[in-house]
Amino acid sequence: MRHRAVLFGLLGALLVAAAFLPALRSAALIGGLISVLAFLLLAWSAPVYNEALRRVVIADWIALACLLPALLLHLRGN
Repeated sequence: MRHRAVLFGLLGALLVAAAFLPALRSAALIGGLISVLAFLLLAWSAPVYNEALRRVVIADWIALACLLPALLLHLRGN
């Protein structure tokens, strides 16, 4: 699981960098959306999940709620 933490760290760093470097925004938003939506789909398809996974699902819904307006603002700005 540590490799997943490294990947999430890299994606997070890309999202932070994209806040300041417009050239990175499309890639960062696509990467973030793919990551969040894939996890939510996998969690939704699971028959049962525990409390720890439920917390991650909630965090990903919050992340999605942040990524969607960012995507709309990005698309409006182009």
